Amino acid sequence: MTIGKATNYERSNRSSAIHLSNAYLSVKNNIPNVRFYTVNVHYANLRDGKDYKYLTEQRSGKIYVNPLPGDVDATLTISPNSTAYKAEKPYTISNKQLLNAIFSIRDEKGSYASYDFKLAKTGKEDKALPLFRGVEPRYAYEGDLNTEARIKISEDGREGGNAAIFMVLVVIILGVVIYLVIRKKKK
Repeated sequence: MTIGKATNYERSNRSSAIHLSNAYLSVKNNIPNVRFYTVNVHYANLRDGKDYKYLTEQRSGKIYVNPLPGDVDATLTISPNSTAYKAEKPYTISNKQLLNAIFSIRDEKGSYASYDFKLAKTGKEDKALPLFRGVEPRYAYEGDLNTEARIKISEDGREGGNAAIFMVLVVIILGVVIYLVIRKKKK
């Protein structure tokens, strides 16, 4: 496998997000029916990007909050994505506070904080989650665990071995061409 230059930089949904085991917010007094939460990301500086939002799912009383790079000045606001329940006050945290909280945890499978949304019924009902053939989605990693792939890193995206063979062929061909030109001039 070779890692080279990335393509399609202008793609709006391009992401290099990684999963951090401690980037979970524990939801206190969660009502099991509130399954999804919306995370709104607001950038303080336009140079960092456009504001956006994404949906995250509550599982086992925790929701995953995707941190941003450390130099990004942003505010993350989390609220339940539900028509049946409304939060008294959404959860708000700056990206800097989020990163400090995540990286200060010693427990590998913990959450960086807990929050009580103080959910109140609205009198409406949430729509049922559409399932494919009645099967709940799985979010577990399904690759080969503990398997390492050899990765060659190259500036131009080519594998190092192929570039070396190509250069040898170029030198040989150039040598033959120069030899033939000199031989023709002697005649």
